[in-house]
Amino acid sequence: MLPRNRRAFAVLALIVATILAPELRAQWHEPPATSDQPAPRFDVAPTLAALAKMRDTAEADRAVASTAWTVLALLANGSTMRTGPHKEPIRVLVLGLRTAQDETGRFVRLGVPCVRGDQFVAALAMNETYVASNYTLLKPLSVRGIGALDAAMFGPAATPATVEEFVCSVLLARSAAIARSDTGTTGLSDKILRHARSTMVAGKVRRTDAALHLDDLLQGSKHPLELTVARTWPANLTADPLHTLIGALALTMSNMEAKALAAQGFTVPDMEAKALAAQWKTLDQLVAARETAGKHAGTWAPAGGFDRIATTAMHAITLALANGTPGLPLAK
Repeated sequence: MLPRNRRAFAVLALIVATILAPELRAQWHEPPATSDQPAPRFDVAPTLAALAKMRDTAEADRAVASTAWTVLALLANGSTMRTGPHKEPIRVLVLGLRTAQDETGRFVRLGVPCVRGDQFVAALAMNETYVASNYTLLKPLSVRGIGALDAAMFGPAATPATVEEFVCSVLLARSAAIARSDTGTTGLSDKILRHARSTMVAGKVRRTDAALHLDDLLQGSKHPLELTVARTWPANLTADPLHTLIGALALTMSNMEAKALAAQGFTVPDMEAKALAAQWKTLDQLVAARETAGKHAGTWAPAGGFDRIATTAMHAITLALANGTPGLPLAK
């Protein structure tokens, strides 16, 4: 078995590359599908087309959180500000986020600072766009956004973290760790993450437990696949898009753990690979629930307290994880 710190670093590098840095993903992923290769198991194209239309919405009508989740979804599916089929929508939406950010790093809509949860996902989207696109003009805005989160978390009127804030802080801390030599925000992001975990409101107990388990995996803890599935995978994939996304992130972690071990010459049980494939296959029910006609074609109905756009964007990230994870027989 690999030493814990080496195993954790390998897994963290792989997971962040998979989710947040499309240019880096090529070194871990199979080559893109060609006429000689099968297409991804889950067709995300209708959803990405629907999300890309958000660029045509007037900036004043775009909710900050929905915009941020959309940017993350387009990034997760292989585009950046520089490359990919959705680079133009990303540029337009990120420009909207830049316009909405004030000099303190907070995101403001119609003259009113957004709620803290929206600040978290917007800061995450700004940071991931910078990391994925290597777009230097976003660096000070990313750093400023993380600084604003610190002020919001530790100010005199601060309240306990929500699960959404905690999940965003988990991903933000991991990304900051990968880009630590550039952004200089690793310590601050870790501080926010640890405080978010210590103060998090339980809310939906199953979702909270899933989020805590995901953080444990990202910190290098090793758990059997069946425990990860039991603690993170929701019974109803359409009821709560954040819970479903947490489950997909946790499954990705399990696969990255297996890949990291295999790369070091360790044998990964075939039974575990089959179990992972079977678990991903349950996403068929998620795809079946996607609307196929009318003005909402390609999207999912609002769920879990999120609007239609945010719900759809989170499901798009989930499908991107299922399609992009190497080594899983998703087409079978």
